[in-house]
Amino acid sequence: MKRQLVSTTLTVCLLMATCQPVMAVSLVIDGEQIPESDAVMVNNRTMVPLRYIAEAFDIHVHYANDQVVIQSPAFEKEKADYFDLALEKRFDHLPELSEGEDPDLRSFLMFAFFSKKDYRVNPVMSKEYVEKVAKDHFAWEGIDHSSTKEWKYDGENYTATPWSYTSACFYDLQKINAYWKDGKRMYDVLLTEYLFSEYEFESIDFTPNDEKTYSEPMTYVMNKMGDEIKNGMSVIEAIKTLIVKGDVENFKRRESLRIIFYVNEVSGNMVFTHVERKVE
Repeated sequence: MKRQLVSTTLTVCLLMATCQPVMAVSLVIDGEQIPESDAVMVNNRTMVPLRYIAEAFDIHVHYANDQVVIQSPAFEKEKADYFDLALEKRFDHLPELSEGEDPDLRSFLMFAFFSKKDYRVNPVMSKEYVEKVAKDHFAWEGIDHSSTKEWKYDGENYTATPWSYTSACFYDLQKINAYWKDGKRMYDVLLTEYLFSEYEFESIDFTPNDEKTYSEPMTYVMNKMGDEIKNGMSVIEAIKTLIVKGDVENFKRRESLRIIFYVNEVSGNMVFTHVERKVE
């Protein structure tokens, strides 16, 4: 209903005013790209009518170069929820798979490791734990256990060999589509991951130091959210705030991630049926 009202108002404006197109504007409403519209010159003023209608309905509007991003409160909540979910579940280590296939063992073991609550201090995973994660999140049974480059398997446990990892990941919800299939409510979700190189060597709870030089994305976060950080907001929360608002033009894209999953009604676990990555 809101989108229909926006379009109607734009049409009325164009009919009633002497308008001169001045630039092409890309419009994104709740993650969905809609046909391009022109900004117009009205009484010597450049106006994008969608902005005023959106703000009248208390909908967030963000300008990024020639793109206008309009987000409803409901969509921003979904973006916040997926940011938290991706960080908690470490979506950056989800193993790729297609529907009807099992994931690759090497990639899956990394996901299983980061699913452990004590992964920062305990480098060992039992065979039983690995099999439970496989069943809970991929409906995968009958694993052919073996050692990999990152893991030494002794028949009972997987023990990590020396390797390093980033302490956090940052995902931005782009689109979500829900539908029914075989009696399950499926979710087809597209996300973008942003890279902050600081987390390749800093802990997840690090605080920037004004005397140090940081990456361009982190510098932008400090410039935009510096006061909030000084007043106690975590850097993670500051990054989340900007991502939820759509203020990401200064962030570095790492990959796009498409996941399809359903939620097990008994356990509440996310069960992934498709995971696809595209490096950007």
